[in-house]
This record gives sequence, C-alpha cells and structure tokens, in this order.
Amino acid sequence: MLPGRRRDSPIVVAGHEDAWFQGAIDDASGVAATLGLAKALVDSGYAPEGLMVFGVHCVEEYGIQDSAFDWCIGSWWQVRHEHAAWGSRAALYFNIEGTGMHVPLLVEI
Repeated sequence: MLPGRRRDSPIVVAGHEDAWFQGAIDDASGVAATLGLAKALVDSGYAPEGLMVFGVHCVEEYGIQDSAFDWCIGSWWQVRHEHAAWGSRAALYFNIEGTGMHVPLLVEI
C-alpha cells in the first residue's frame, strides 16, 4: 500500500498468476509489472492524492472455489469478499493483464 495525502477512495493495481501452461503470458509478466510499478513509485518518493493498493491474486476470473485449489480465489472473490470495500469504494481497479503477449493494449472503462 502506498498511502495518499488524503483519505480517499483507493486505486487498486493488481496482477494475477495462474501460470498453468504459459506462465509469462498468463500472467507472471502482469505480476512483474505490478511489482515494478509499485517499486518505481516508492523509489521516486511519489505521494499520491489517495491510497494506492498493489496486489497479486490467483486466477483473474472467478477462481476455483470448493476445490483442492481453494487458494485460486480470483480477482472477483478478492474484490467481492476479501476486500469488499474495494468493490464499492475503489476509484479504479487496474488489472494488469497480458503484458507478455504481442497484442495491442486494451483499456476498458
């Protein structure tokens, strides 16, 4: 977490790792980008307006609930249950996905 100057709605930046078959594409590169962004902001002394949260989760979708792999909770579970305030209060949830792929950047708002 990178504290902000104001108590404000957080900006959440996250990558995921499910890495079953093509780890760099899905999505170890997103995790590396998330960690690199967090480190660059901290090293630069950047003080955001509001709280910034950097996270890593397993599986970007719903995850695998009620299975032997219960740690694969996914970003949906993370926002809906584990950190419910993010879903209702977050100013932005930026999911870094597919940085290891050779495709154009897609930003959905």
